[in-house]
Amino acid sequence: MNLNDKSDRIWYNHIRADIVLVLVPDYAHVEVARQWIKRSTLILVEKPYNREFDEAEEFEDLLNAMANQSGGHVPTTWVCPFDHYLAKIAEYVFNREKPFLSHSMGGLIERIGGLIRIEFAILEAGPVEEWRRESLQAGMIYDLFSHVLAMLYVEVDLSTFSYFRVNRIAVARHENATAEGERQRFGGDTFAYFDFVLSTYSGRSVSIRGSVGKGVGERDEKYLTFIGETGWIKCDLTPHGSKHVLIKEGDKDAMEKPIFGIKGGHIEFVETLLAGKYIEEPIGGLTGKAAIEILKIMNKIRNKIPASIHEYPIGTDKAEIAANSTDLRF
Repeated sequence: MNLNDKSDRIWYNHIRADIVLVLVPDYAHVEVARQWIKRSTLILVEKPYNREFDEAEEFEDLLNAMANQSGGHVPTTWVCPFDHYLAKIAEYVFNREKPFLSHSMGGLIERIGGLIRIEFAILEAGPVEEWRRESLQAGMIYDLFSHVLAMLYVEVDLSTFSYFRVNRIAVARHENATAEGERQRFGGDTFAYFDFVLSTYSGRSVSIRGSVGKGVGERDEKYLTFIGETGWIKCDLTPHGSKHVLIKEGDKDAMEKPIFGIKGGHIEFVETLLAGKYIEEPIGGLTGKAAIEILKIMNKIRNKIPASIHEYPIGTDKAEIAANSTDLRF
């Protein structure tokens, strides 16, 4: 379909849909979602609404106004931000909603003791793809850290980000080589290291450390680890490993358990959605409030990124990048 063609545009403007999945570049999420308001039953917006916070907040205000006007009835269109990384830990999400009673986790959340630290990595060895260069100009903090925040939202209160200690946020970008061998600087950030403290929903403080980025190291590194007083739970977020979780309790050896139902990203999510599972289990779904909180945090960080930051060759080790990158303090 070519929306520049008049006949295609007329057809597009008049059709209705049960489900609309917004997977366009992030700067156009809200623009596309608005077109389907009152023309669809469910709109799923990949990532937290939009690149720019002001546009996302205005959109959320519109949705809240629609909900109020419905007089307590279900609005004509239900809009749900979603994150496919949250879908990767769907079983963990469901199980923590039923405290320590889950059969698939076997009560392991309780047996690792109180949560004291979370560690994460979403690092890809390959650089920013040429075909994604324009759409990723907002940087990897927007593109990748939003996934981390969506997963952290399960256990921590993101609204406390402004009030709790931020030890370090280090930001850098890698040098990008063009096909002609020239060095071309990517506009957005491509690496960020985070070390901060937030409050859990139980009111307990938890230390959070990790990295996101592209062009880092020799191989992809993707995981989310919940560390307790007596053990840990490590969720492998790579496509080959995201059906399993590694669990360590006390003195016992780490065990691998098969608990994940979605192994990849958008394709698997859509297949699960079309199979009707989304109706029973809100896989990857975020509330509008959560989406806005995530954008607030990313907006605050992005506004502090200096115009000139450290650049590194593709494939540099993450520890070396973090040591030399520009450090942001709050």
